[in-house]
Amino acid sequence: MYEQKDKLTSIIFEDHRVDVDAINAYLKHLFSSDESKKTLELLHKDLKSFSYSLQRLPLGVDAIMNAHNSLLATGLIDKEKRTTLKVLLFSKKSPVS
Repeated sequence: MYEQKDKLTSIIFEDHRVDVDAINAYLKHLFSSDESKKTLELLHKDLKSFSYSLQRLPLGVDAIMNAHNSLLATGLIDKEKRTTLKVLLFSKKSPVS
């Protein structure tokens, strides 16, 4: 149970490295026409603006509860992980219970 808690914590709270150069090369090839370049530039601006707005939002109990409940409501995790998440969610030691 603690291993899965650590894994969930790392997924949520740790930075994950991405190959920015490879992504940029792919997008440059994908968006090679003038029209698509303009669309990509607009997308970059929108994503940058959105990411700044997310950075200003505090990550509180409600956000964590919503994430937990969303995971439980979907079929994205297996039965064992769902059980572990439910135990964590309803544990008396949990700060969100």
